[in-house]
Amino acid sequence: MQNKKQSLVFFGTPEFSVVVLECLKAGGLKPDLIVTQPDRPQGRRRELTAPPVKLWALEQKIPCWQPERVKDEDFLCRLRGFAPDLILTASYGQILPQALLDIPTLGCLNIHPSLLPLYRGAAPVQAAIIAGESMTGVTVIEMSAGMDSGPILAQRDYPIAKDTTAGELMSELAAVGADMILDIMPAYLQGAVESREQDHSKATFAGMLTRESGKVDWSQSAGQIYNLIRGTQPWPGAYTFCNGKRIKIISARLADDSAQSFAAAGTIVNCGKTITVAAGSGLIDLEIIQPAGGKVMPCCECAHNYVTGTPLG
Repeated sequence: MQNKKQSLVFFGTPEFSVVVLECLKAGGLKPDLIVTQPDRPQGRRRELTAPPVKLWALEQKIPCWQPERVKDEDFLCRLRGFAPDLILTASYGQILPQALLDIPTLGCLNIHPSLLPLYRGAAPVQAAIIAGESMTGVTVIEMSAGMDSGPILAQRDYPIAKDTTAGELMSELAAVGADMILDIMPAYLQGAVESREQDHSKATFAGMLTRESGKVDWSQSAGQIYNLIRGTQPWPGAYTFCNGKRIKIISARLADDSAQSFAAAGTIVNCGKTITVAAGSGLIDLEIIQPAGGKVMPCCECAHNYVTGTPLG
């Protein structure tokens, strides 16, 4: 692409975007400019923290812009001055206005980790796991002003392993998306990639997660709870309460199919190598937890702090 003197601007922010960038670099495609979100306060101390993509850009010595809002005219004028030929986005975090989409001469492409029109929105990977899907994928679209609603250029299926977490699956899908971009780019630059409109009547949406999205509802089945734990890892993380104190659930597994309990949903039924809890149907073994104010630890090291018969909720 650079041999043709065509400039590429990449919009992205979290670790997902970094995986895309690394894979593109390995395939010989590096952006000329990176746009990412501003530094934000994070952690208990609320320290100003750079997004992962900014750190990658600094390491690669690629110019990096951090506008507060991409719809501001000052930023749009600056981008017009850069005169990009192509914009590629992957988990940027803001909807790009039509005025921005009109700037690059070759258009704007987006890597979206779902089989569009399914799971449009901010958290498609998490939503697919929480819903118990066995298959997802990646879609490359030409961007439009609507949310993830543009014409499809390429799409690839990808299976969801029964024990995978959202974080693990996102990294895998980022690599798939980058590979798809490398595959279609030569033909796309020659105008030889045919697009197809999405079937908007089949669209589903995956809204942004909040910290409360990980709260376990023990009245659900063990399978549903297991999917929630996987789908909210690493953020926001699944959690419950024991005697009024918050417990973050890092890892769990479904209990043996033969295991049965007549205990009420949310009741601890065994404390040993794991902490076994009754769900609305079935049992779930908590493997790794983080007690309030404590460190992450395997349940075999802290099960003695919990009592069989104690309700969680």
